[in-house]
Amino acid sequence: MARLLPSTVLYQVMRCVHDALQRATRQLQVAGIPEARREAELLLAACLKRDRAWLLAHPEWPLHEREVRRFERWLARRAKREPLAYITHQRWFYGIPLYVARGALIPGPETEQLVELFCVTLRRTPQGVWWMQARAAAASRLPVC
Repeated sequence: MARLLPSTVLYQVMRCVHDALQRATRQLQVAGIPEARREAELLLAACLKRDRAWLLAHPEWPLHEREVRRFERWLARRAKREPLAYITHQRWFYGIPLYVARGALIPGPETEQLVELFCVTLRRTPQGVWWMQARAAAASRLPVC
């Protein structure tokens, strides 16, 4: 198991986005996490409240010590195979970002395929078309937070 370094050492090692991604990728690879680079980018993006494209466009962006500490905690959790959605509390589903609490079932690609199949089936019946239109109209009236 990887030993956590004191925060001052971590801050010196991870001074910017590029350094943090390099170190995180190595740490996740050692832990055997598939797609380590992608996972590191997603974790850091969530930690900084930015998107992955922003990370790639700003590799020199300096990190604050508190961001490094949070990122290191999240990395340690991911290295122990905790699902990314539980760490970041977010999972995209059918084009919608969902809040994911610990213990919640995390929707996967198969669930999106089931929703698509359900929608295709509904479109084949007059009642289904009416139901989908009514749901879309109701959803359009929901307040946006």
